[in-house]
Amino acid sequence: VVEDAEEAVALANDSEYGLTASLFTRDERRARALARRLRVGTVVVNDSFGGASSPEVPWGGVKSSGIGRTLGPEGLHEFTTTKTVSVDRLGLGRDVQWYPYRPSTLRWMRRVGRLLFAR
Repeated sequence: VVEDAEEAVALANDSEYGLTASLFTRDERRARALARRLRVGTVVVNDSFGGASSPEVPWGGVKSSGIGRTLGPEGLHEFTTTKTVSVDRLGLGRDVQWYPYRPSTLRWMRRVGRLLFAR
């Protein structure tokens, strides 16, 4: 547990790893400001999985996390730092994959599963 956001950013940036960070807040402006200060490859806001589940955005860490990006145009980016900031775009308040699941979420997941995988 940390005292405040300043201590959390300092501790995160002091780590030898920098793959991803999650920020939970109602203040989107504050989240974006904190995200800019975090030395990580991906920041997700009010989520814990957003960046990894979005194929349209870059994925990779900084510092001792991951092996970076190589070859082609992305190889040039190896000399820069890419950061993804994912803010809750749907405004649902909580994602369906968060445990514990609500009964309505379980029903929805079963329907989607049958739709996708039924023979």
